[in-house]
Amino acid sequence: MSDDKVKSLQDKMKDLKADHSGSREQYKKVFESLKQYPEGWLAGTRYASFLLKDHKLEESKAILLEILTLSKSNTFFQVQAGMMYLGVLEDLKDFDTALTEVDKLLAVAPGDLKARLLLAKGRLQMSKQQGAEAKTTLDSIIKDFASSPEAERARGMKAIIN
Repeated sequence: MSDDKVKSLQDKMKDLKADHSGSREQYKKVFESLKQYPEGWLAGTRYASFLLKDHKLEESKAILLEILTLSKSNTFFQVQAGMMYLGVLEDLKDFDTALTEVDKLLAVAPGDLKARLLLAKGRLQMSKQQGAEAKTTLDSIIKDFASSPEAERARGMKAIIN
């Protein structure tokens, strides 16, 4: 192949952009048709991810809430969809609901996620101007997860409160 053809192909490749709009619609269809099953919940979380990339927070929130309602007996999906839902609530500045949800997640999440969830809880409490509560939450991270990256962040956040 000539150098000109190679260069032409390379230029065309640089201009290629991924188009996942078809995937988004497929995930939506799978979720709608299998929403009573884990396969549907997985498709729903993927669909919600696409919505989030498009900054469609309210639509994503509705899908994630539906997944949380449907998957109550499945810890994996409670945590997976719950973490996404928590992020959406925080982005929407719905701190009261987010605090309720973080407590639900803390009750079911595996130990390795607890420090991350507590950090989110402290951040939410700070957003609500609940300094004393945030300090208590951050202290628990520093005490119970001393060597974690979250403990270092908690120390920094705590310095802001003091």
